[in-house]
Amino acid sequence: MRIPFILLVLSIFLLGITVSAQTLDAKAFMDAAFTPQGELAPELYPQIAQANVDFQKLPGPVMSLFGNQRIKFDLTLLDGTYETLGIVTVNNSIQTVTRYAPSNATMHVITDEATANKIAFAENKPGAFVEAVNQGKLKYEGLSSDSALTVFFADVAVFVTNLVSALAQLLGF
Repeated sequence: MRIPFILLVLSIFLLGITVSAQTLDAKAFMDAAFTPQGELAPELYPQIAQANVDFQKLPGPVMSLFGNQRIKFDLTLLDGTYETLGIVTVNNSIQTVTRYAPSNATMHVITDEATANKIAFAENKPGAFVEAVNQGKLKYEGLSSDSALTVFFADVAVFVTNLVSALAQLLGF
């Protein structure tokens, strides 16, 4: 099984850097994936192209939420330490991934390693993402007026998804 890295990191859903499907030591993975200066290791550049292909397969609401952002991603690791990553996307394409926050971040995403792993390994990644948001285990906020509006619409989409799911269960579907 292959794990999109950003799904690990963003829970998400975005970057196709892959690792084996076992419990992942995120710190060791990040130490290997980034240079000492915090840039993505050059040997992982080719995987950005595959990540961008995978990104195009995401549901529209996820693409609209993360498709044009400068994301500061804070991750609490299982050992209690923190990692901050930067992901810059332009026109639904990942441009850069760094081990530090981007300048002028437009979005802030916060989660923990266990939640990121749960989403990364889920059969239904969008459903796992919505569940993590609903449980407060994955939080995101817009840091600019444009991204705040995008987050508002994403929140509406999550609400509608929950409503449809509840109605389907109620009706026995």
